[in-house]
Amino acid sequence: MMLIRTLPRFLLVLGSPGLIYFNVCTLVPDNPSAIESWHAYYYAVRRRYFLGVLCWAVFVTTSATVVLEMPWTHPGRLLQAAWFVAGVVGARFSSVRVHAGIALSIMAFAPLVVIFAIGGQPGSLAP
Repeated sequence: MMLIRTLPRFLLVLGSPGLIYFNVCTLVPDNPSAIESWHAYYYAVRRRYFLGVLCWAVFVTTSATVVLEMPWTHPGRLLQAAWFVAGVVGARFSSVRVHAGIALSIMAFAPLVVIFAIGGQPGSLAP
């Protein structure tokens, strides 16, 4: 009986690193030296990559809810939502400016969420 409750959770937790591996394999081919233009290669695989990011965001959100029992009001949900939006926008648009905006937004937004998530915990900043 316990296997029925723990095996799905285990598989759910394994989905996140599996999708990260999928995304890495999408961005870095088996023979990187054969790539003549990384710009052209990125835009050739961007839809698959960002759909992987979208799936990863869903897996992380689901894992946090099911396994960690994270409340929906937790500040970490903002980062999960940001990755979800980045996946949708990145898969939908092929503009260089949009993709530069995604990269800059994630780099600026992620540290802020972490700072607020840690700082928002009672007793985390005071000894």
